[in-house]
Amino acid sequence: MDSAHANEGDIGYELSPDYWGRGFATEAAKAMLSLGLREFGLHRISSWCVAVRNS
Repeated sequence: MDSAHANEGDIGYELSPDYWGRGFATEAAKAMLSLGLREFGLHRISSWCVAVRNS
């Protein structure tokens, strides 16, 4: 990790559609944000979404 990004982190997860809509990802993301910002002193945490289209 270079010094320009030393205080940054990423959150990523994958969840089976069987478990969508139950708040599991939201709960996990909130916990990871709190941990990263408070415990690790990160200044930026990024995440993104990949939409899956089931035809």
